[in-house]
Amino acid sequence: MIRGILISLILITVVRREILYTNYCTYLWVFLTLLYSVVVVLLMAHWKKESKAKCKIKKGGFFSPGMEDETSPHRGGNLLSSHTLTIGAYHHREKMPPGLLKKKVDPIFLRLYEKGVISTWKLFLQIYGDNFFPLFFFPFLSTLLVFKFDILNFGAAKLSLVLVNEFLLGSVFLRYVRVNACSYLLFHALLFMATLGAMRIQESFATCFLCFSLNFVFYHMIAIGAFRLTDGVFSFLEGATVSVAGTLLLDAYAYGLFHAHLDGGVVPSVLSVFLSGVALSLTVYAACCVYLLQQAKSQKGKLIIASVMFLLYNILNLGARRYDFVSESETSAMQNLVDLLYHQQNYLLFFGWLIITLLYIFYIAKMVKRNGNLSYLRKHYHFLLFVNAQLSFLLGKVELLVVILSFAFLLLLFLEVARKIGQALSPDRNMLHKFMTSFIDDRDRRGLVVTHIYLLAGVYIPIVADVLLNSRNYLRKGTRSVFIFRDADLILHSSGLNAICIGDSFAAIGGLLFPIPKIKNTNNKSYAGFLFFFCSTFLSLLLESYFVQVGKERELQGESATHSGRSFLQVHTPAGKYTRCVRWEHVPCAEERIFVMERLSNPLPFTASSIRRFTTPQKTPLASLTAISMVSLFGALFEAYLHDIDNLILPIFTFCVYLCFEK
Repeated sequence: MIRGILISLILITVVRREILYTNYCTYLWVFLTLLYSVVVVLLMAHWKKESKAKCKIKKGGFFSPGMEDETSPHRGGNLLSSHTLTIGAYHHREKMPPGLLKKKVDPIFLRLYEKGVISTWKLFLQIYGDNFFPLFFFPFLSTLLVFKFDILNFGAAKLSLVLVNEFLLGSVFLRYVRVNACSYLLFHALLFMATLGAMRIQESFATCFLCFSLNFVFYHMIAIGAFRLTDGVFSFLEGATVSVAGTLLLDAYAYGLFHAHLDGGVVPSVLSVFLSGVALSLTVYAACCVYLLQQAKSQKGKLIIASVMFLLYNILNLGARRYDFVSESETSAMQNLVDLLYHQQNYLLFFGWLIITLLYIFYIAKMVKRNGNLSYLRKHYHFLLFVNAQLSFLLGKVELLVVILSFAFLLLLFLEVARKIGQALSPDRNMLHKFMTSFIDDRDRRGLVVTHIYLLAGVYIPIVADVLLNSRNYLRKGTRSVFIFRDADLILHSSGLNAICIGDSFAAIGGLLFPIPKIKNTNNKSYAGFLFFFCSTFLSLLLESYFVQVGKERELQGESATHSGRSFLQVHTPAGKYTRCVRWEHVPCAEERIFVMERLSNPLPFTASSIRRFTTPQKTPLASLTAISMVSLFGALFEAYLHDIDNLILPIFTFCVYLCFEK
């Protein structure tokens, strides 16, 4: 059913915005998806024909040599593989959606094909339909992002989006087929050359090849690791979502850390460079820990050394002096954090978050002792995240929220790595493991606790995407665009936040209160849950849209003073508060006006986070009514028919819906 929801969304977008059908890349992508599925089916038909006389029964199931578990010694029969270094055929390690299969076996249509129950044509339809949503959703979302954010229309950024989607096609191939790793790499290298020729990118070949290499390593490190190192933790859709989102985040982190060596036209802030270093060092640290934990002998000493090196690097990273292109002086991430929290008086909000979080966790702990409903208790974390995020929206502290969410996201990843290390070295005294597993259900009992990371990532990704890709958040200085936070689309940020924190939570409450009647072909979802999701999401977004516009009007009336076409801008610096005269400039494409700082002979030492920005309200407070309605409707349908964990994919999907219908 989610395939039908996606098709409806794409068709409506094509009609409303007249995109996709005029671009030859759309038809090329459809052809490639069909071609990949045909190749997979032909290989399976070849294996079946060769092994028909050699088929054997193992534990009541039929396995051909090309489709056996990778731990089996009989792995031959693949035209493209050898017995040395092979990858792929991970379908038997996927998590089966609840309600479809009670135990871990191959997808049922593969076993039916092995037994000769279904034909090759039906196998093709099943494989194509089973992979339809990931194969078309992520390219569709990439297209919408390119149309919205100009920064993605140039150079390595656009190439990265194309490459990640091509690797997604490769994931479908690796889902069913075992192939020699060198042959697989050679194929993607040839596909990269063809892509490079078709796109006509202006960057040098060395830059493009570096982009290909990084994306290939990032994507397949996540995608292959998700299924080769775990068993039943990820469904294919979850694995594809984690791989795509993780690769693009690592791309951004890599650019942020090494932008000075890449001669890029976009200059990140000092805090962004620091966070990029933390993220990449955490990735390397996690990879080292995974490798060491896979060894037969105890690697406690090496794990301690790796942990110490990780902590020392980030301590040095925090205090490292870097050139700030906005203030045109050297500073450090520590100084920027102090300025963000203290000099801008954000510490009040920060301590407010701490108090709210501690009190809420204390309340949840008391409910746990009373043996409350686990599903109901887990939704309290959704409400906690929603309250803290909305508090920053109301106070106009979106930049602080982005920084805190970035730290929190990386912290959760680090805690999961630390939990696995503690579980391996000292399983009986692992307090972190006991705390983190006190709220889990069956979805987190297969080795990794991922639902809380999914929740934060689902809220974080739409917000950070808008903040980092919005062209209004960049100041042109010569040939460079320097990041300086000035704009936030709160309704876009809330499209994912409200869907997962409000809509999903109220859907669970509605399902508990009115469990019948059930919606057919869903994972035990009720009509009441569907209505609760739609109404709660719609009302919350509607109220937020109204209060955002009212807040803009009050801010403009109370803080902006104009005189003869000129205005005044307050700049907060470590030395105090200054007022600088700026000109009132109209930006036609943005449907709003912003204050632009004039180039003066003696600029003030301000930082990117210290500028107060004022905007005029839109023509009507309810200008986004259509987008809000569609986000609520499509979100409710998607949540009802999705069989996977929705904490990550649902907010990304509603973010995509908002991009389709925004003004």
